[in-house]
Amino acid sequence: MKPPLIAPFVSWPTPIWVPPPGLERGDAGGAVRRLQDLLIELLYLPASVREGAGYGTFGPMTESALKAFQSDRGLPQVGKFGSATHEELQRALAGQPPLNGIPGPAPGGGIFPPPHGLEAIKATFGEAGKHVVKTQLPLGPSCKPVQVAMHEKLVPVMRACLEDARKKDLLKHIKAIDGVSLGSVRGKKNARSRKERQPSQPAQPPVRSWGIAFGIKSDPRRGKVHPELVKHFKEWGFTWGGDFRSNGDPTHFQYASGY
Repeated sequence: MKPPLIAPFVSWPTPIWVPPPGLERGDAGGAVRRLQDLLIELLYLPASVREGAGYGTFGPMTESALKAFQSDRGLPQVGKFGSATHEELQRALAGQPPLNGIPGPAPGGGIFPPPHGLEAIKATFGEAGKHVVKTQLPLGPSCKPVQVAMHEKLVPVMRACLEDARKKDLLKHIKAIDGVSLGSVRGKKNARSRKERQPSQPAQPPVRSWGIAFGIKSDPRRGKVHPELVKHFKEWGFTWGGDFRSNGDPTHFQYASGY
């Protein structure tokens, strides 16, 4: 008598939960956190989002990341998590190409997450003091164009950030922006004497020398930046100097962290 046939054990992959469509800017909660987690997994958002106040809130950075994803998948860049984006997100997570068959470019487009740490800064922006351009940015209540020097890759980020600030009526709080300081590329100041310095550890250039940090002259008081403006820039991924544990500078902002 033959033994009964036993079906082999089949291990099915655990399905990835994607939040339902309908999310848009201003929404908050667990579904938004899950959407952000998936965008982090696909490299459209930095993992540092999980440590910030915007985790779980559909803000400008999440909207920009979603627009970049939509662009890469051949969808209209509306920044809302609709049915078509929901389907494309499921396909992307499964490693499937877009439904329309277009080849997807590198994630992020013109808006990209801020790098964390020196090596990531170098990988993202290259050599300090290079790739710095002069650009016109709208400032003040009249949105008057002002020339500012910064890294060429930061220009689309700043323009999108300031355009969003204009819609919130926040540009009136920016009197001036101090951009890159090319004269400081030689390295960070070190308080130790020359005898104490180790020649095997050369001084690293300050973050401003990459053209990714700047100072804002604002109101209501000199040396202070309006709190709503601080909140806005942090929502866009900028690190605020007022949060530094030492040598804090409430007028300083940089599109990088951990350095």
